[in-house]
Amino acid sequence: ALDQGAYTCEAINVKGRVLATPDCIVRIVNIPAPESQQRTHCNVVGSISPVPDHTGRCQCKALVVGLQCDSCARGAYHLHEKAEQGCLKCFCFGITDQCQSSKWYRTKVSFDKKY
Repeated sequence: ALDQGAYTCEAINVKGRVLATPDCIVRIVNIPAPESQQRTHCNVVGSISPVPDHTGRCQCKALVVGLQCDSCARGAYHLHEKAEQGCLKCFCFGITDQCQSSKWYRTKVSFDKKY
């Protein structure tokens, strides 16, 4: 984000950092917080805890990967809160270990005996 304009404050606080400026036209650019101040939120479905551990890393469930535990590992699919390991193992009869969720579903269709 870029903001240019006249500021009369002697100090501008930018995310914990103070830029001291005399009365003048200043140019403010977005300064990201130091890495230690950035909070990573772990995916609540794919991680053991919604907050990172003491090293700053998310602890993923068994079949989940990613910095925020938001993707299924190879050989798994369908990241879901009811899956104990975060995702479901592929069950493709040994043909492949690459699978993905589908929007298709199975349902029972009953026909009237009149037809």
